[in-house]
Amino acid sequence: MKTGIIIAIVCLMNTLVHAAPSSYPDSVPKPTQTNVAYGTHQRQVLDFWMAPQASNAHPAPLVFYIHGGSWQTGSKEIIRGCVDVKALLEAGLSVVAINYRYVSQAKEAGIVPPVKAPLNDAARALQFVRSKASEWHIDTTRIGATGASAGGCSSLWLAYHDDMADPASLDPIARQSTRLFCASVRVPQTSLDPQHMKDWLSRITYGGHAFNVSNQDFLQSRPKLLPWIKKYSPYAHVSADDPPVAIYYDNNLKNDLGAHSPQFAFQLQKRCRELDLFCEVRYAEFNGYRQYEATRYLIKTLKGPAPKNTSEKLNTNNHALPAFKKGSRLLFIGDSITDMNRGRNERDRNHYLGHSFVFMIAGRLGMDQPHAQLDFYNRGISGNTVAQLKARWQKDAIDMRPDLLTILIGTNDVGKKVKPQAFENDYRAILSASRKANPKLKIVLLDPFILQSGGLKNEQVWKARRSATDQLRTIVAKLAKEFDAVHIKTQDLFDSAAKSSSPDYWMWDGIHPLPQGHELMARQWIKALSKRWPQETLTAQTREPAQAILTCPSGHLPWKNLSEAHIDKSVDGDLKTKWCYVHHGRPLQWQVQLPTPRVVSSYSFTSANDMPKRDPTEWKWQGSMDGAEWTLLDHRKNESPFPKRLFKRSYSFENTQAYTFYRLTLLANQGDGHYQFAEIALEGIKNITKP
Repeated sequence: MKTGIIIAIVCLMNTLVHAAPSSYPDSVPKPTQTNVAYGTHQRQVLDFWMAPQASNAHPAPLVFYIHGGSWQTGSKEIIRGCVDVKALLEAGLSVVAINYRYVSQAKEAGIVPPVKAPLNDAARALQFVRSKASEWHIDTTRIGATGASAGGCSSLWLAYHDDMADPASLDPIARQSTRLFCASVRVPQTSLDPQHMKDWLSRITYGGHAFNVSNQDFLQSRPKLLPWIKKYSPYAHVSADDPPVAIYYDNNLKNDLGAHSPQFAFQLQKRCRELDLFCEVRYAEFNGYRQYEATRYLIKTLKGPAPKNTSEKLNTNNHALPAFKKGSRLLFIGDSITDMNRGRNERDRNHYLGHSFVFMIAGRLGMDQPHAQLDFYNRGISGNTVAQLKARWQKDAIDMRPDLLTILIGTNDVGKKVKPQAFENDYRAILSASRKANPKLKIVLLDPFILQSGGLKNEQVWKARRSATDQLRTIVAKLAKEFDAVHIKTQDLFDSAAKSSSPDYWMWDGIHPLPQGHELMARQWIKALSKRWPQETLTAQTREPAQAILTCPSGHLPWKNLSEAHIDKSVDGDLKTKWCYVHHGRPLQWQVQLPTPRVVSSYSFTSANDMPKRDPTEWKWQGSMDGAEWTLLDHRKNESPFPKRLFKRSYSFENTQAYTFYRLTLLANQGDGHYQFAEIALEGIKNITKP
């Protein structure tokens, strides 16, 4: 009987939260603008209320509302169930309420997973709103999201997700930031991970629709869905520099009520406290919907001083930035595209960088990272081939002692019909020399490129030159992989740009970019380096990390399912305990997810107290930024058993990349049906726990 009452309450709650009226109730003021399209789909529309006090001189903070309905129903007109629009406007806050594509419409369109549509729509709508800042008098640095149920989940996903702005995009809306100042939500789902739901809640079957599986099959399907879960689950994105959030529930929702259970909020709050993040979870003092509480928090926060952490991560420049050590030397070398009439007298600080993409990169990073005190050097020389680079490499590259080396070469090799093999040999020689001189050197390689404009408009000339250029591009890609360099596909970049504007707009002669072309290259360079060497990397190396999360993604269970043999025993620091799993003839995996990316280049195993046959003979380590795409870091075969029990053995490998995920895959042992370890450790990684 009690269960039936609880289910009835949830159904009533869903009906109230998810109902989709055709218009706003009388208590909601008339919007300033209605059904403004932010996309091409009929549901990609929003309404906007401008605060009476908003002006160019005094832009207003903004409340960004996302409706609930399990991403399957609902509309922007149910905003009254979450916040009081009239009170927000009277307090000087503008308001936006959005519609988005349902998961059913995503499935019809072939979008995988379906939840990608409503979440990406929320991000796109937020970017669209920021693009309207001047017209709508919006303070883009103070935007707070709100919503109930799935709308609350979407709001938290935006709050915790790293900035999705694409500074290299030709679309001005896509260049806008997706970061928030705060979020205030009702009854949200904080995780889309079925394992979290199973661990946190005693009875729940929810969430499968987001990934196009049944709720009954959701947990069983988790291993193959995990990359998507990590991409679209708010909990997976929480990091130490995220904005504050507040979460509210009704008095009658204190029990375990499935998709609207407060356990979602309590578990998120626990995670936030580990990272010293503000996360308020409250029950209001009276029954009914908690629009008063959410409204109160949004007014107080958006009109008050910047909360802790928010100002550090809010990206007012609309672009991510790479991490550099203080005083890093950045060297750019190549031909005329790099040269661009650079001054040969470096004491002439107005002209020594020329006016190429090098100048633009130096300007942007110098403005955004003055504390880094970066040194930029341009060593491009017009007309150079890679052989000519080789001839001056010692003086103009190695003797410059760069921390980061960027090379763009090849267009003159094509023009002078240098054979691809000779190009590859000379290119490899200069890279080898630089790597030998500085094993820690960071390298960036740009593809040679052309467009069908200027002297290359002739079809026959164009095809011949493009074919030769593509041959060299293949070599650059090969060398980038061989030397672990950042590879920037500039030809692909300009091919895409030429589809939105004519080739002549980007290159006047088919070879040399115009200013907008150099700006396009500069943005892509910064974007690529920000992804490879994110800003968190340097600070993460100098402070004790917050808790990392340990999992066994291969799905194996402990020996006889005993808690004393569980995976967490591999990191408990106690040699009297051990991790002991039956492998069932399949690879067994041990994986850790870190709070921030870290560079790891060594690890250790400590043998368990007995059974040498359970010691591994073959294994591999991989690293990943997103848990989906993996890079092989170390592979060991035919390893001998440990010389004795409780013996620690250390290993190292070459790695300069910071990864968020590290995975150990055990492939073979001495012939036993189990693997076991007393301890497993990664260099510098502590405070690992089960999820």
